[in-house]
Amino acid sequence: MLALPFDLSLVLLLVSIAFFSGIGITTIGPGGIFVTIALYSLTSLPSSQVAGTAHATFVVTGLVGSAAYLHSGEMNTGESRAIAIVLSGASILGALVGAYVNTFVPRTVFGILLGGVAMAVGGIICYRERRGFSPIYDLEPLTRPGRIVLAGLGFVLGVCSGLLGIGGPVL
Repeated sequence: MLALPFDLSLVLLLVSIAFFSGIGITTIGPGGIFVTIALYSLTSLPSSQVAGTAHATFVVTGLVGSAAYLHSGEMNTGESRAIAIVLSGASILGALVGAYVNTFVPRTVFGILLGGVAMAVGGIICYRERRGFSPIYDLEPLTRPGRIVLAGLGFVLGVCSGLLGIGGPVL
């Protein structure tokens, strides 16, 4: 029989949080941050295990979400594919850097950074809902400068994601 590292009630709570986070990831994008916050606040896992476990769930939900968007036709244009490919490739490299940096970050600092990002994201969402949001940069993803900007953005998002165990949609 498989031994659980936590008591059954905690495992069920984490599974429930992961389930609803998966729904959030697939329907609106952000959602995975709740898995990271739950793992950090409800367990004594080191920050590297919190981030790594969260990333393992993101890989599966990301593949399912991508398949759903492909099936819906959302990814049928060259522009959508270019954005997805450039962002994904650069963010993978950034995630490797972020995961490496994570090994040097104490658990308490990790918690402060995670809490700060969660508060900032919540504030930005509230601001956008009340004040509206308009882009500050018109990106053309099929041009060379557009791809360079996307790659830079993907790398930075990947570093943050690898460091904190949060997904790109949250950022």
